[in-house]
Amino acid sequence: MDDVQVCREILKLLNQFANEHGLNRYGFGPKYFLENLNIPENQLKVNIDFLEEEGYIKLLKALGSHFKAARLTSRGKKLFMNPSEFNRAFPATSITYINGNNNITGNNVSVNNSFNKIDKAIEASDLDDNLKNEIKDLVIDLINDINSKKLDDNKLKNFFSNIIAKTSQKAVPEIATSIIKSLLAYFNISS
Repeated sequence: MDDVQVCREILKLLNQFANEHGLNRYGFGPKYFLENLNIPENQLKVNIDFLEEEGYIKLLKALGSHFKAARLTSRGKKLFMNPSEFNRAFPATSITYINGNNNITGNNVSVNNSFNKIDKAIEASDLDDNLKNEIKDLVIDLINDINSKKLDDNKLKNFFSNIIAKTSQKAVPEIATSIIKSLLAYFNISS
């Protein structure tokens, strides 16, 4: 489990506890997280510290231990009140390109379906197979930038410039439209 997934799971557990017991009550300690997340202690410490520093959780500290218990803060609770914000802060998707069957897939079904539309638009184009694979690689790079929160205006401009440079003008509208619609769906924005 990567750090983003660990943070998501910690926050989900604390949100569930807060829903049952209130926001100001401390919930789970390190042992509970380690058993339920099945992660190394060091990975728990790093991610717990990160969530605390970002203001999503508060820790009850005790002498001789990293922390005794954790609770969700109001900032952490707001993430669950706006699911698209939660997904933006801690993306649930790990997108990979499976070379054998030329599909773009992910572990989040709605995102998977959304990005499969891009794959279908690329496959439906009149581009040769090598060019289709190059464009899919560009899409994967874009998805990875989105997931790692490294996407900026220049990277987005370069992405579309590369699409235009690699495709005929005829194929650009279908592919670009599919990519834009999928990005809007990913960020839960109505088109």
